[in-house]
Amino acid sequence: PMANDVAAVWKPQVKVGEENRPHARHPPRPLRRFAGEAHPFGRNGRNTGAVRVLSIVHQHDAGPGVFREAADAAGHELLAWIPAEAPPPALDRYEAAIVFGGEMHVDQEEEHPWLRGEKRLLRDILERGLPVLGVCLGAQLLAEAAGGSARRAPRP
Repeated sequence: PMANDVAAVWKPQVKVGEENRPHARHPPRPLRRFAGEAHPFGRNGRNTGAVRVLSIVHQHDAGPGVFREAADAAGHELLAWIPAEAPPPALDRYEAAIVFGGEMHVDQEEEHPWLRGEKRLLRDILERGLPVLGVCLGAQLLAEAAGGSARRAPRP
């Protein structure tokens, strides 16, 4: 989608805590269960069903875009969390995460105090071994949560 299409892509996004509401485009899909827990893979390592993905979004005009399209096409469920608007969700409900971009910087914790809580959640995601993808700011936040750093390259 183009930049002016973001609102059209963003509208069907389901916020954490609203996943039982009727969805604008797709009804929520039940997760397959393995050993009593939500799990995307069976004993043989083959994909057995839908994956519930935590979609960490930093601003309303920077939604998942093509990632949502790919997830919908594969039958997965993206649930949004906007760190500036709500406390971190419980991770035991998710099998993967995608951390998107935003106009803030990874080191602007004074201006955006919620970044501290998000970084703690990202460290927990990494410690649990959940598959996670960072895009733009999301990649920088993941680098810091993993003990690295984000800095300006010496040359563009």
